[in-house]
Amino acid sequence: MPDRSLHDIAHPHVITVTPATPLQEALSRMESERISCLVVVDEGYRPVGIFTEQDAVHMVAGGRFDGAQAISGVMTHPVQALPGNMEYHDAFQLMSNAGHRHLVVVDDQGRLAGIASETDFYHHLSVEYLAELKTVAAAMRLDVPTLAEDTDLAEASRIMAARRQGCVVVVRGDHAVGILTERDIVRLAREVEDPNTVKVAAVMRFPLLSVAPDSPLQEATRLMDSRATRRLVVIDEGRLVGLITRHDIALALETRHLEYLIETVERQQVELTKVRQQATDLALIRDQHIQLQVLMHAFDASANAIVITDASAKILWTNPAFSRLSGYDLTEVMGHTPGELLRSGQQDQPFYKHLWDTILSGQVWHGELVNKNKSGQLYHEELTITPVRVGGSEITHFIAIKQDITQRKHMESELRESQLLFASVANSVPALIWMTGPTPGCTWFNESWLAFTGRTLEQETGYGWTAHIHPEDLPGRLKKFNDGFEARQAYALEYRLRRHDGEYRWMLGQARPRLDASGQFAGYIGSCLDVTEHKNLQLELARLASTDFLTGLSNRRHFLEQMDITLARFHRHGPNTALIMLDLDHFKRVNDDYGHAAGDEALRHFSELIRTTSRRVDLQGRLGGEEFAILMPDTTGEGAMEYAERLRQALESNPPRIGERSIPLTLSAGVTAFDAADASVDSILLRADDALYQAKRLGRNRVETIKI
Repeated sequence: MPDRSLHDIAHPHVITVTPATPLQEALSRMESERISCLVVVDEGYRPVGIFTEQDAVHMVAGGRFDGAQAISGVMTHPVQALPGNMEYHDAFQLMSNAGHRHLVVVDDQGRLAGIASETDFYHHLSVEYLAELKTVAAAMRLDVPTLAEDTDLAEASRIMAARRQGCVVVVRGDHAVGILTERDIVRLAREVEDPNTVKVAAVMRFPLLSVAPDSPLQEATRLMDSRATRRLVVIDEGRLVGLITRHDIALALETRHLEYLIETVERQQVELTKVRQQATDLALIRDQHIQLQVLMHAFDASANAIVITDASAKILWTNPAFSRLSGYDLTEVMGHTPGELLRSGQQDQPFYKHLWDTILSGQVWHGELVNKNKSGQLYHEELTITPVRVGGSEITHFIAIKQDITQRKHMESELRESQLLFASVANSVPALIWMTGPTPGCTWFNESWLAFTGRTLEQETGYGWTAHIHPEDLPGRLKKFNDGFEARQAYALEYRLRRHDGEYRWMLGQARPRLDASGQFAGYIGSCLDVTEHKNLQLELARLASTDFLTGLSNRRHFLEQMDITLARFHRHGPNTALIMLDLDHFKRVNDDYGHAAGDEALRHFSELIRTTSRRVDLQGRLGGEEFAILMPDTTGEGAMEYAERLRQALESNPPRIGERSIPLTLSAGVTAFDAADASVDSILLRADDALYQAKRLGRNRVETIKI
């Protein structure tokens, strides 16, 4: 089996940052690119450090997260860099022994040339040993890190960091209910202010992707590839029994590689002994024939289609899985190229040129394409083509591994169509619509929302939307939002949202949980309707119901209601409180001498005088006709007497005017303080009224009080 170098499997396109890059920016880059690490390079493009998801977990676990900090302060350094010409099995052994998940590849000058992850080794090892059928139980790990649903995020991070685990499984009894991965920690490190206050139940991923312990490893690898995940929980009769990761499979395959080398050496020794003993080629030919039969049986048992061609792509052999996929028997395809029989016309010439350029250069090609079976039906396949050199440096054969992904593609297409339909409907309505995933933080907003706020989708996602909520309404809005996630219940509330022009508008916000195809909680979908006009109408109706139409002061009903509330507060907390009763002296003469219009103007003038001289906490009311009252919290009887006297003097020196004429006007006032013995507002009103009567009896234009 020809060796490959580390350069052959490494990815040449690496996401890099400089040492001065802020940590917040680096985490955001990892999340948006969906990558597990960043390479930190100097000005000469030489790797000086690496930052992985595991490093992020250690930061959260240690409570050291500072988004403004430069990544040079938290990266792993010095970085282990290997030359690209190293044999990739040796490289994998070094990576495994060091406990790393990534290898940085450099050229002869030490400059960054690529990066190889466990997934890259996993794919290439899998190609070599597809004929080796093992079960999940043979490769899975039994020491699964688990924790309860009420564990906080900080503790979960500490467990992952201490055990150097890429995930923890959330359990309820012996049943797995969710999973928290390093990639989740990268995202949550930016979104969660205090990980000690967040429970893993609110941020874990579910439903879980699982596999049975007796399932073939190939089934586990296909499920990981189709769902773009690095791990599966192993469930046996509903119970958690293990965890299988790409790393575990890669280790199993590498072990098989070593076994294969040992078996080959032993087999060659046996064959050499037989040749020497028998002095004939007959035994060697027979043994080789037996080995070939065993190999063919292994290929025949493969669930994936396997095609072997010569260097000109003429088919030499196919397994039964190829016949099931294409509809052609081996006798029908021998001597033909796959393109002559299967090409659908769905891929253009540049596609095939890139494919041939890759494999003719000796590199493995991996991709997806659409082919046509014998009956003319189109199907999607995932294809890996490996060049083979037998007996020399020239390519002599190609081995193609094909997997039918038609059903997956149909599901992806249906999902895209469903998403497009939803987006089309959501963008055609005036309501502001938002959506979350299974964890708090919004993931999508419709065009109406973005037009309302004047911001981009990227700016709004996560908790960016909270920037528009009125500061007075934000705590209640966030509580509803987070409580809804915890209870998985629908909710509704009113709050103010700032429009792009700076105006706050009243919104009726409603949200309800949404479920995925399996009935599991998938997040929330919510809408906001602008109810500003309705809200303003409500406020205006409430104002009219409590306000005197002529003066704008509280009317009698509202004033007495507030007195009841104030008396109850007085009995509970005991602050000084006073009441002033006011009456305009001889007001009937104003109406008789100047007319009712002038009388109304005089009442408005006096009301404005009360408003401008009293405090904001005081309640001013018109109880009827020319009778007024002022409720003064946190005020003694003496303080109320002083204010009433100032008001009397202000009216006397500043009478109302009609045109050029002033209308002489004075007031009489009665003052009383609240008393612990007051069982109702009636006793207080009676004392204030008695004091007012006394002021009138003593000649008017004066302030009197009733001592308690």
